[in-house]
Amino acid sequence: MVQRDPSASERTRGRGSSGRAERGASGKASARARDYAREEARGAYREAILAAAERVFRKSGFYATRMTDIAREAGVAVGTLYNYFDSRDVILSDLLSLRHQEFHAKVLAAAVSEDPVTRLRQIVDTSFDLMDEAGALFAIFMERGAVGEYDIERLVGARADSEYGEFLALLDKTIRAGIRERKLRDDVDPRLLVSMLSGAMNGVMYAWLKKGRRGRLSSATPELFELFLQGAQSK
Repeated sequence: MVQRDPSASERTRGRGSSGRAERGASGKASARARDYAREEARGAYREAILAAAERVFRKSGFYATRMTDIAREAGVAVGTLYNYFDSRDVILSDLLSLRHQEFHAKVLAAAVSEDPVTRLRQIVDTSFDLMDEAGALFAIFMERGAVGEYDIERLVGARADSEYGEFLALLDKTIRAGIRERKLRDDVDPRLLVSMLSGAMNGVMYAWLKKGRRGRLSSATPELFELFLQGAQSK
C-alpha cells in the first residue's frame, strides 16, 4: 500500500495560498498602474486647460475673460472645466505657479558662472528675457491693481508669493557669495541689497508694462546692473 505523504496537503494548501497572494499582489499592482495612468491623464488634461486659459488671458485680459471663454478655447464643457478649477482666480494662480516653476528652472540653468557678480548679472538678464516672453501674462498683475511685489499674495495667492520668495532667496544666496569673495560690499545688510536689486528690477518691469511692453525689457539690463554695482560693488 502506498503511504500518503503527510506534507502533500500542506504543499497543496501552500500553493493555493501562494497563488492567491500572487494574484492579490498582481491585482494591487494593476490598480496602482490604473491610478497612475488616471493621474497622468488628469495632469495632462489640466495642463491643456491652463494653456488654453493663458491664450485667452493674453488676448482678452483677466476681467474680460469668462470661464465659458476658457472652456470654449480648451474644447471642453463648462461643467468639465469646473471639475478641475473652481474659478478663473484659481486658474490664474495655478497658471502663474506653473510659469514660475519654468521661470525658476531656466534662471537656475542660466546662472552658472563661478563669479558671483557675473552670476548675478545672468540672473537679471535671464529674468528679463523670460519676462519679454511672458509680459502679457504678468501684465494681468497691473490690470488687477498691483503696485508692488507685496501685492502678489493678495492678488494671486500664498503659493505664488512663496514661489517669488524662491527667486529672492536665489538673489540673496548669490549676493552673499559676492560679499564672501569681497566683490560686493560687506558693510550693507545683504537683505537690503536684495531688496534694492529686486526693487529696481520690478520698477523697470512695471515701467515697461505701463508703456505697453514696447521694446525689449532685457535691453535695460546693462544700465540697471551698472547702477546697482555702482552702489553695491566693493571699493
